[in-house]
Amino acid sequence: MAFFWQSVVVELKKLWSDGQPVPRMSLNAAPDLNCCLLYQEMQVINCCIARKKRRKAAKETLDSSLKQECIDNSNPRCSNGDSRDSGIYASNSSGDQVLRLGVDCASGNLTLLETGEPVYSPILQEGPIMTAELIKETEELVLRTGSVGAGCSQLLSDMQAFKAANPGCVLEDFIRWHSPPDWSEDRAASNATVGEGSSRRGRLSDRMQTKEGNLWKELWEAAKPIPAIEQTPLYDEDLAVESIFDALEVIEPAKLFQQLLSVILSVCFVAAESVLPADSNLSKLFYDCKDYIIGIYQDDMSKEKLDEICKVYETMEAIVTHP
Repeated sequence: MAFFWQSVVVELKKLWSDGQPVPRMSLNAAPDLNCCLLYQEMQVINCCIARKKRRKAAKETLDSSLKQECIDNSNPRCSNGDSRDSGIYASNSSGDQVLRLGVDCASGNLTLLETGEPVYSPILQEGPIMTAELIKETEELVLRTGSVGAGCSQLLSDMQAFKAANPGCVLEDFIRWHSPPDWSEDRAASNATVGEGSSRRGRLSDRMQTKEGNLWKELWEAAKPIPAIEQTPLYDEDLAVESIFDALEVIEPAKLFQQLLSVILSVCFVAAESVLPADSNLSKLFYDCKDYIIGIYQDDMSKEKLDEICKVYETMEAIVTHP
C-alpha cells in the first residue's frame, strides 16, 4: 500500500511539472469544502495549473502591448499623438496620453474625477486557494493575533492595478470603484463646498476622511502604478503545490485510509440508493446507517469512531448477504 501511494504522489508530481491537470476533475473549480481533504488538495493542484496558464497568457498580452507602444513611440509611457485609441490610452493630470496597463473592461459610466477619462476595471490578482484545513488555520491565526496583513496586501495590490489601468486617478476614484458605499454623489455641490475628502461630484464617507491612521490613504500613497501581472504574487502556486506534495508523502496511513473510506462509503451509498426498494425495512435500516455514519464524519475521526463504522459496515454486509 505504501509503495502504491508513493507511486500516486510521483505521478501527481509529474503531472504538475508537465503542466497537466489531474484527470477526471474540474480544471478550475475552487476546492469543494464538502469533500474530503485529499480531493480538495487535488482541486488545488488543478486550480494552480489553470492560474499559471492564465498568468502566462496575461503576461504575453501585456508584453505585446508594451512592444507595440515602443514601436509607436520611443517613450513607451507617454505620447501626445491624437490618433490613439481612447480605450487603450488615457490623459493623465498633465494632459499627456499614457498607455493603460492591465485593463480588464470599462467600469460602467464611471469617469475619473480630475481628468474625465472613463474608469476601467483592472485585472486583479487572484486570492488564495483555500482548503477547509487552510481556512481553519487562517481563522485561528486571525483570532489569535488579530492580524489583517493578507487583507492589506490584497488592497494594496488592487490599488496598484487600478493606478496602472487608470492614469490620472485619485483615491476618490478608486473608492468609487472599489467601495461604492463609501462615496455619496452630490450633484448640487459647487466650488464653495469643495474641501478635503470631497469634490464637485460628491464626497467620501466619514470613515474614509479620517486623518490619522487612515489605512486606505496610507496604502494609496504607497501604491505605484503596476499591473497585477507584474506585481509580486500574493499567492505562490509553486509553494502551495509543493506543500501539498510534502504533506501527501508523509501522510499517516490512518488519515489516508479515513479519507479513502469516506469516498468508498459515499460511492456505496449512491449505488445502494438507486436499487433499494421503497418503503421496506431494509431501506429504513440503510438510511439509519447512512445518517449514523454521516454524523460520525462531522467531527474528526478517532480510532474508536473508525472501529464503530467498520462494525456497522460489517453488520450491513451480513444483513444484505444473509437476509
